[in-house]
Amino acid sequence: MFCRFIGWLNRCGLSLDLKEVRACDRVTHGWVEAVPAAPCNSDSEVERFYTRAGMLLGVLHALAATDVHCENLIASGEHPVAVDLELLLNEVSPEPSVLATGLLPSWQPAPDGRRFDTSALGSDGAPDHSLRVPAWTSINTDQMCLSEDAGSPSPALNRVRLAERLPPVSDHLPAFLDGFREMYACLLTNRQKLLADEQMLQAFDGLELRVLVRNTATYTRIHLHLLHPEFLTDGLDRSIELEWLARPLSGTKTPQQGRARLYEHEWRAMENLDVPHFNTRAWKALEHSPDDLDMLPLCRERDSRVLRRRLGNLSPADCARQLAIIEAAVRSRFASVALERSAG
Repeated sequence: MFCRFIGWLNRCGLSLDLKEVRACDRVTHGWVEAVPAAPCNSDSEVERFYTRAGMLLGVLHALAATDVHCENLIASGEHPVAVDLELLLNEVSPEPSVLATGLLPSWQPAPDGRRFDTSALGSDGAPDHSLRVPAWTSINTDQMCLSEDAGSPSPALNRVRLAERLPPVSDHLPAFLDGFREMYACLLTNRQKLLADEQMLQAFDGLELRVLVRNTATYTRIHLHLLHPEFLTDGLDRSIELEWLARPLSGTKTPQQGRARLYEHEWRAMENLDVPHFNTRAWKALEHSPDDLDMLPLCRERDSRVLRRRLGNLSPADCARQLAIIEAAVRSRFASVALERSAG
């Protein structure tokens, strides 16, 4: 479905094509083409990568995609490829912003005061310091003990690579902006044609998409916290810690059955050492109260109506606003790098 949309846009005469990942859908199972992470061979390929990244951002913005973090993008040569798009058609604000995609670089604060970046175009594989992983230190010595650290760096498969360097988007900002501008203009020019293509639009109806109640990192922190010996001795102590997830139940004056069912689902998954996962079908089964204002944003439609609305709201003024947001985000994230270079 996403690749069909990419193919539709590729046939509109773009200056560069976006990669269409082939998939074979057999209803109960399927196959997807493998996308290998690969480096670029020249500066011109890096430039084309970032032009395509800007174009991809335009597509993700039009489809109201969120959670496109570093693990959901693969830099395959000069092609940025988005994967694991389970949070499409996910409008999180009445005023759409490209920041919601998660693709743009941005700093996030850790509890210890340090910062990290998990975005698709900003993460360099550095660990999230807010996730403390149990690890043995001074192994096979008298000083051997169990401690916690932020883990080891992981390969930055999301970042474009040239030899041993990870060229940042700030070094190719004009190409990135041009790519977004071109895709936005393509959508704007072909809007009526796309809105008239019912077969394409209906492909976005009835999808089983994910409803993100809490970030996966939240559940991971709880799982790691529960590995402490004090919570492994008595099951009661462990259960009391798990009840942290029930706090939203106390946020309303009257009991909310939908929230109670949500907590029960989370509790069962956590007891099985799993990460709670909600799809659109399971979310509807929770039957949230229509006056539960905190949950209403998560209960909105997730179908072609979102795409129709996004296409209807396209305008030159909005394009200019999004371009300004993109530039501000990139310059804010890589400002310290630029200062270091100028000082050197």
